[in-house]
Amino acid sequence: MNSSTIIGNNQIFQKKINALKNDGPDSLFLIADFDRTLTRAWYEDGGVYTSASLLRESGVLSPQFSQYATELYNTYRPIEISNEWNLKEKEMKMIEWWTKSYQALLQEKISRAHFQEAINQNLMQFRLGTESILEKLDHHHIPLLVFSAGLGDVIDTFLETQQVKNKYLHLISNFMIYDNIGIAFNYTQPIIHSLNKHTSPLENPTYGNQIRNRKNLILLGDHLGDARMGENREYDTVIKIGFLNDDVDNNLELYKKTFDVVITNDGPMDFVNELLQKVAA
Repeated sequence: MNSSTIIGNNQIFQKKINALKNDGPDSLFLIADFDRTLTRAWYEDGGVYTSASLLRESGVLSPQFSQYATELYNTYRPIEISNEWNLKEKEMKMIEWWTKSYQALLQEKISRAHFQEAINQNLMQFRLGTESILEKLDHHHIPLLVFSAGLGDVIDTFLETQQVKNKYLHLISNFMIYDNIGIAFNYTQPIIHSLNKHTSPLENPTYGNQIRNRKNLILLGDHLGDARMGENREYDTVIKIGFLNDDVDNNLELYKKTFDVVITNDGPMDFVNELLQKVAA
């Protein structure tokens, strides 16, 4: 299926591009979702490989875990994408889902070695063009906050394996907490799920100094909730780019209202690369 790039209001978008160009790369930073945004949404074998599902799909944990995790997905995923549940009820269900998933991981006595074993199967892949974006950001010293409701241990291991980590790339996510022999016994709180990213503060000692004086933002996400990432901060200019990977016909109008630009059907990062090229020129 062919992908396409759709700009909701070209006149407004051009004004935003001009503002970013005038201010230059020193005023810019990026916030990006990870799963199905920086990574591919579709795979040739029909698999769904995200930081949340990789341990389930890779087989590195017990068959009982994979079966239970699949049951949780089949129960809660329809709620997550439903338009019939109100937001408060959906958020409560997401907390249930994430909590049950992480409790199941703890019962598996999971360690960092399990994450590496899963990543080594090369099931998860960057979206086409993502690595070029990461190179541009590093070259121009533009911070990137990877903001994920998935499992940060998987993401961190993936980024390390892909050799793309640098001092301008920062990861905000859910992480396991390990004992002195490297076995997970707890997980970080509060849980970040797909519907509450807007509540997480961006001011952090690790990267706060890098973004403090940067008032322009490019935001990348595939979920409607991603459009609210970083909203508890003031900006001069924000460009929101949404990746509509599924059910395009039914969701396109809503995505056009939510994002400045919509890239459909697991399309490549060409548009984002060209945008960064213009800003950094």
